[in-house]
Amino acid sequence: MVSFETRTGKWLALALTASLAVNLFLGGLFVGRWLGPSPVMAERGPRGAERPVQAMMNRMAASLDADDRALFEASMERHRPRLTALGNELRESRRRSIEMMGAEKFDRPALDAAMTELRERNAEFQRTLHGALIEAAAALPPPARQKIAAAGRPRSERDRPPH
Repeated sequence: MVSFETRTGKWLALALTASLAVNLFLGGLFVGRWLGPSPVMAERGPRGAERPVQAMMNRMAASLDADDRALFEASMERHRPRLTALGNELRESRRRSIEMMGAEKFDRPALDAAMTELRERNAEFQRTLHGALIEAAAALPPPARQKIAAAGRPRSERDRPPH
């Protein structure tokens, strides 16, 4: 048995403590990554921060040269008021659904109705967004459409090296 009172024992105790600290740190990183938000959720940032759709539109616009960017942004700007209103309605529907799900007294029919409304708001938002993107893409030449298509892919696909 090694005594921690000797010089060797003190160095061993120090090394074991340092090893434990490193292992706890690495374990914390692993657990944080495992239990932390998915990359999709991480893109959302704090409440009130830039929304994922807006981040995608910004990536698409940034991928274009100045002339094509102006065409893209002008086309999307025509739809901005409607998309903003629909986005606000969608977030409110999502908030109500979450509140109902966590309520002390569970009301299944009310939650079902709230989830139905949430699906309808989401579908309407998606239809409007897709229509705006189709209109914007129609105004662009093929190379620019290819750039916005690449910029619109999910992060996991954007970061993946080409085959």
